[in-house]
Amino acid sequence: MTESEAEVLHRLQAISTELKLTHPIQEKDLESSQPMNIDSLEFMSLIIEMQNEFGIEIPDEDVQKMDLKVLRNLVHHLIATPGSAATNV
Repeated sequence: MTESEAEVLHRLQAISTELKLTHPIQEKDLESSQPMNIDSLEFMSLIIEMQNEFGIEIPDEDVQKMDLKVLRNLVHHLIATPGSAATNV
């Protein structure tokens, strides 16, 4: 795991704890190609808080198209998004 991935993961874990997700984000989830074990409402809450935390906006169609419910995809998307606070890590 790169330093950028670790920092983004740490910030997402803090968000998941704050939101009291049924299944909080864990480091082992980063290695999985399976979607996170959260329901649709929790996922949308995570996306909203994540957009606030990283200072970006992700269009709804990108959320579906990029399969951002897979944590690895979400972390890499945050790192790659221009203007994201994750790119400054």
